[in-house]
Amino acid sequence: MARRRKRSASTRGGWLVQLQRRVRFARVLGVCLAVFYAAYWTTLGGGWQLGAGMLGNAGRSVVDMVGLNVQDVTVTGRHYTRTHEILDALSVAHGDSIFSIDPYDARDRVMKLDWVQSAEVTRFYPHTVHVEIDEYQPIAVWQNGEVFSLVHDQGTVVSVLDVDSFSHLPLVEGSGAAEAAVPFLAELSRRPAIAERVRASLRIGSRRWSLQLDNGVIVHLPEQGVDRALDELIELNERAGLIDRDVSVVDMRLPDRITVRPGRSQNNESASVPVGKLAGANT
Repeated sequence: MARRRKRSASTRGGWLVQLQRRVRFARVLGVCLAVFYAAYWTTLGGGWQLGAGMLGNAGRSVVDMVGLNVQDVTVTGRHYTRTHEILDALSVAHGDSIFSIDPYDARDRVMKLDWVQSAEVTRFYPHTVHVEIDEYQPIAVWQNGEVFSLVHDQGTVVSVLDVDSFSHLPLVEGSGAAEAAVPFLAELSRRPAIAERVRASLRIGSRRWSLQLDNGVIVHLPEQGVDRALDELIELNERAGLIDRDVSVVDMRLPDRITVRPGRSQNNESASVPVGKLAGANT
């Protein structure tokens, strides 16, 4: 009887040892599968569909078992894009399998955000998803009626964020001003003698610009040859102090003459003066 109990205990002990060995083997196999899949993704990319077919639900369970799940999301290059917008675009939650994110699909979703010019999404095993973005740069505040928006360096309206934080940017107004702002502001910025005096740039009829200066003077620019007109305006102001006179309007739409409307202290009759004559004035 004692020998039978001893043999039975020995049999149970051997069975437990075998079970423990099988469990250890299963864990090691799971880790190997997870490492294999991680290496496949890292070297070849785009392998979630193939990996899912190979591993199936059991494979994903193994991945979860060994701890390859999202614990942290890091972002670099963000200045204007809101954090929650990036997280929403990634469509991942804390604890999700790190393989549930397709970096290419996630990148495409992130690039649809207003401020994002380019993006890269990378999985760093075992727990981190990293997003690197390059944002557009705001160049102007656009006023269209009562609505204020921001315009980036590709001429597209990016946002209606708190524009008070961007009061240092040039102000453009009117229909079509956002789309036409990039080349015009580039010309203006190359002429700081005038650019520093401009309070607002008004887009007229989606065809041309007028400038509202810091002293209230309005300068009507031509539809064509804006660069030439700006150069003439600078030269005339240096020689004759044109925009610092008591004038309300300087009309430069005609190529060979400038029409000046006097200010309030003078009579209201406009005077059309040839460019050469005005440039030779001493006062």
